[in-house]
Amino acid sequence: MITCEYDSNSGLWKNELRWQSGNTLETLANFVSLMDSPLKYVFHQTYINTDMFVGGDCFDDYQWWLLGWLQVYSVEPNLNYLYRAADIYDFVTVSAWNDTICRGGVQWCPKNTYKNAITNELFLLSSMRLHPYASLLARPPTYFLDWALKEWQWFEASGLINGYYLINDGLSSTKETISTSYKGNVNHFQDASCVNNNGTTWTYNQGVILTGLALLYNSTGNATLLDIAQKIADATIQRLTYSDLILKEPCEPNCDNNQQLFKGIFVRHLAYLISYLTDAAHIQRYKSFLEDNAESVWTSRQCERDGLYSLIWSNQSSASCNTSHNASTTSAAWDLFVSFAKTKSLSIKSPSNWTYLGLGNCEDDKNASMPNFNKMNVTKTECRTTAEQDTGAVAYDHQFGCSGIQYCRIRTLSDQHQTPQGWGYENVTEEIKQQGESKQEEINKLNYNFISYDNRDDDDDDDNIGDNQTESSSIPVSRNCKSSDIDSNEKVKIWVKKYNVDDDDQQTTLVEDLVGSGQDYLLLSRETLNVQKPRGRSIKSGEILFVADGWCSGDAIAIAEMFDSSSNEWRAVASRSKRRCALGVGVLNNLLYTIGGHNDTRPISSCRASVGVGVLDGCLYVVGGHDGISCLNLVEKYDPSVQQWIRVASMKTKRFDVAVAVLDGYLYAIGGSDGQCPLNTVERYDPKTNKWSSVSSMNTQRKHHSCAVYNGYICM
Repeated sequence: MITCEYDSNSGLWKNELRWQSGNTLETLANFVSLMDSPLKYVFHQTYINTDMFVGGDCFDDYQWWLLGWLQVYSVEPNLNYLYRAADIYDFVTVSAWNDTICRGGVQWCPKNTYKNAITNELFLLSSMRLHPYASLLARPPTYFLDWALKEWQWFEASGLINGYYLINDGLSSTKETISTSYKGNVNHFQDASCVNNNGTTWTYNQGVILTGLALLYNSTGNATLLDIAQKIADATIQRLTYSDLILKEPCEPNCDNNQQLFKGIFVRHLAYLISYLTDAAHIQRYKSFLEDNAESVWTSRQCERDGLYSLIWSNQSSASCNTSHNASTTSAAWDLFVSFAKTKSLSIKSPSNWTYLGLGNCEDDKNASMPNFNKMNVTKTECRTTAEQDTGAVAYDHQFGCSGIQYCRIRTLSDQHQTPQGWGYENVTEEIKQQGESKQEEINKLNYNFISYDNRDDDDDDDNIGDNQTESSSIPVSRNCKSSDIDSNEKVKIWVKKYNVDDDDQQTTLVEDLVGSGQDYLLLSRETLNVQKPRGRSIKSGEILFVADGWCSGDAIAIAEMFDSSSNEWRAVASRSKRRCALGVGVLNNLLYTIGGHNDTRPISSCRASVGVGVLDGCLYVVGGHDGISCLNLVEKYDPSVQQWIRVASMKTKRFDVAVAVLDGYLYAIGGSDGQCPLNTVERYDPKTNKWSSVSSMNTQRKHHSCAVYNGYICM
């Protein structure tokens, strides 16, 4: 969804409706709260390319984005995000509340006075989500809370919650069929023209209200609010599901584009509700419901032709590729996976030297990768089956490329001679050892750092995942585990549950797969699937060509290789202590420098990535880049004689992913991106005058490109 579907120029997802992109933004923020991700850049990119009205033409459209920005602010505390949410809220408050029709409530659109449930539920929730920020937004302490109480008083009296504790679509201003409310009467308005219209009980109407009531309960202590929320959730699970208790949208299998995201919204808010509950039975029921749905979608509802997830979550339906499956339905599935993961409790205790893996990203203390089997053009089913058959497997990840290319990687303890037929084997640690960079005893005692999922609550100190205990999983935490101390029998107990071989326990541990699926489909870079070896920025020094770090199969890597032209061979060289991608590389005085992050020189004075690097007059120049918030026009040079970074004149244009070349005593900055679009402009720096000047532009806009000087020419 990021590489394939996200449009950085518009800040929207290409194949979603505009209001749906606000929901996907919220889901991305939830994902980042689980696993700190470099994709935080999407937040800023979306902010600068959208405004408060991007969602559509109605007040519910605006409020989806309001909630998205508040969730983004919770994981990336940039006040601009909070202010954007507050601006939307102020507009809705002034423009949408209408006392003349149905005696209150928020109307649907500026030009449509229909009082529907979802717009009012969103207003209740938006008010409560903003309540903690009243002081920061210079509002009276109870400003947002008062609006929430006013909204709920109206909503409860409206009769929108029917006798089954389900919420219908809206209120009728005609004499259409009406529905009795959960309080046993039609409404409290004494207005026969404003009654429950008995419209469809969409799943998202049952979802948004849950978080609004939970937050209102949390602020007022009124337990009745929590009781109503639980009854709505219970009614949804009872009445809006298939026979296997998998969530069902009333329109299935023929839902339109709007309706295809509704279920994801319900499960997101059901997960939010759980954290406010005290009744153990309800907590367990809702967690089990999320897990059952997640297992059904994860195991059987992904189309293996394109990696998209189906509209229908029940495996009783026809094959996933034969039902609606697109960006919206996949975003809903991602919501489900992340919601399930968020219900799991974090533990920092490790019951064994090996712990659960989500994405197969296992590394030692030198950031060398764990051995793995890998294969291109392999289906998810074959990937999983091969992992199940490998007794040494500890994790696997499967990725879909935008063009349909598929890749599987299985992290394993198995030896190379056990490599499945047709698969590749990679062991970077062994390559380093062969180069003499590690002693044998160090190899045998590597400390592996895992993104791990511990299935126990903090107070379950005496449980052991390897035993037949009821299992759940938690959000990722970092561990240190010594491979030399592993007991193979214990390892089998731990890992056999991942592939559902051990059926003694009815609860299946899925979270490591599910969060992985969210990142694999929606987050990982797809272009990397077209190559099987790491790629980075390269330089040539004499007859040796070096490749340093880069990005491979969804991970930043810390792998350096050298190409010896005399032997026509690539060999691994010493890996550094930190993984990096989007770095700059340069050679100065027969030393190779990697720029961005930390290295053997003093840290660069401004932290940045995607820089251009050039060597001129005995100094190393770092040009432009990105600081995680915006692209830069800064230029610095490193003087090795004094080991200091010195700021020089800034470029006329901000650029990152810029190509840099040195020719005839000038430093050239070529193309790149200004944060909005690729550039074709070129400027050059004169160290004698400390000035930049524009030169002739290229014929083509370029970023992520390279250049070289050959026979007095700069070649792209």
